[in-house]
Amino acid sequence: MVIQRSGKLYKQTYKNGVPASTLTEAVSLGSESGTSITFTPNKELFTCGFNVLSVEKYLENLQFMLPNCEIVLKEMGN
Repeated sequence: MVIQRSGKLYKQTYKNGVPASTLTEAVSLGSESGTSITFTPNKELFTCGFNVLSVEKYLENLQFMLPNCEIVLKEMGN
C-alpha cells in the first residue's frame, strides 16, 4: 500500500491481511494525493484461481460507485 498526502509518501506491506512492515514515511516530490493498493493472491489460499471476467465485472461496478477512483486490473498469469 502506498499513500501520498500533504507532500509525504507512506508505504506499508501486508501478508495474509497482517502488516508485514511498519508504516514508513518518505518525502514526496509532488503535491498530488492518493492511495495505491496492489493485491497479489497467496497461491496457498487461492488454489482454484480467479474468473478474470467476474473480477473485471465487479471492478467495473465498483468504478461506477467511485467515479474519482482509478482501478487497474492486471492479469499477471501463473
